[in-house]
Amino acid sequence: MKNTIKLLEIITLAVIIGLSFTACDEDGNGDGDGIASGMDTLNLSGKVYLQTYNDSDYSVSYSNYNGDNLTIDDGGIGGSGTVTNGNLSYSVGIPSVLYAFDQEDVEYLLDGYYQIILSTPVLQGYTLFNLRIENSGGYIYKGSSGRSINNNSSTGTFEEVFYVYVDDDITITGIGGTFDPQTEINGGTTYTYISIANNFSLSLKTGWNAIYQKIERLDVITEGSFENPTSITSTETRTFSLRNPSLRWLLQNYMSQSINITDTVLDKREMTGFQTRRQMMSNRLQSAKN
Repeated sequence: MKNTIKLLEIITLAVIIGLSFTACDEDGNGDGDGIASGMDTLNLSGKVYLQTYNDSDYSVSYSNYNGDNLTIDDGGIGGSGTVTNGNLSYSVGIPSVLYAFDQEDVEYLLDGYYQIILSTPVLQGYTLFNLRIENSGGYIYKGSSGRSINNNSSTGTFEEVFYVYVDDDITITGIGGTFDPQTEINGGTTYTYISIANNFSLSLKTGWNAIYQKIERLDVITEGSFENPTSITSTETRTFSLRNPSLRWLLQNYMSQSINITDTVLDKREMTGFQTRRQMMSNRLQSAKN
């Protein structure tokens, strides 16, 4: 029974870090799969959704956001935007504040690789992970999540887009590979974790650039059964590319009298470290401004 519970936790974790099969937003989001690099002005628009994790069957569901009209915090970079009648509209040109975009920042931003190589050692830039809601802890980000369970396995992908402004052209190269497996034994079950990072080359142009991250995860019971697993292998594959696909705009951690978003995939995913790293980088940039 303990092993079954642990397996359910593994499957839940797979859902949490973003198991998904659909990259497209069937409802359309306006700014998808268009220009991905060298944008003088970053214009973001589309429907805003709520994303809910369902404990009963490990599924992820989406619903239109129909709550309060919201104002986007400019974050000190001169952008402006709103969510009106459930639709996002945001625009920002050259950020009014830029920071050093160097080796340390890029390695922190695109982690999980053996080596990160920059064609230019240091330039100025700004990273926009999400759009923060004014006077609130809430924020909006562009992503997609889901999952699929098939017999003794669980599989899918997580996708997100974040935006980077640079004041000069730069090529970022990532050298990855398959990292040494990590193993732990818990309750008589052996868990093996394998991390794979695909090589990438991102040719960022002066202006705003859209960086697309895709994480594919596969959890397989290699010995035993779903009811009594004795060995489970989890493989996670990470890919970065210069793309701006049409994913959903997802509202997270927003609370008001009319809506309280607490039980969401991203809230739970924060505990895995992925969102923690992402938020730490955002907070780091925010602290540098103060």
